Amino acid sequence: AAFAGSASSAPQSKSSAAKVGGTLRVNLSTTDVEYTDPSLEYESTGWQVEYATALKLLNWKETKATLFPEAATSFPLVSAGGKRYTFHVRQGLRLSNGEKVTAANFKYAIQRANNPKMNSPAAAFIADLGSVVTKGKYTLIVNLKKSRPDFASIVSMPFFQAISLKMPIDPNGVKVPASGGPYYISSRDVGRSLVLNRNKFYKGNRPHNANSITINVNTN
Repeated sequence: AAFAGSASSAPQSKSSAAKVGGTLRVNLSTTDVEYTDPSLEYESTGWQVEYATALKLLNWKETKATLFPEAATSFPLVSAGGKRYTFHVRQGLRLSNGEKVTAANFKYAIQRANNPKMNSPAAAFIADLGSVVTKGKYTLIVNLKKSRPDFASIVSMPFFQAISLKMPIDPNGVKVPASGGPYYISSRDVGRSLVLNRNKFYKGNRPHNANSITINVNTN
């Protein structure tokens, strides 16, 4: 507290504009992310990586804890006594592999995470799931067995981001999944490094200044 008090009274220099381009190098001390597969990762360090890579129906702003529609055109329509959530997905979105993002990508993400063969920690958060259906290409309807006032926050978890329809059911996890956020995981050497590259298909305004982010894990 004393240091903070001294610092707050000192003259503050004007912050410069964020640099664009280049490589941001990060050291992750004494640990590695457990998974890079969004259906399986459930640790804070891995979720930081996924925050930079994921495209979600609803997401959290960088500057304050406020939900906003990201892949969805607006917040969901809630009906059937709080048991039905209807999302409309924005058109023109793509994953880092060029695959077009539709409601089907989010449907598959939910179903994959809920598949017993994946043994995903996400299953605990959607135990009340009834059915997930698409209507046309860009409407996703999630039916719950009972009302869930917190469901908007649930779909903002990285488990339920847009994933490729070609992503296999693999309980060991996919190391370099395609993603629709500002970055995508271009390589992973378990126990050594993780590389994120800027997603050329991302057209949103979330921060993506560096061309790439190299994360060295298990550093001293």
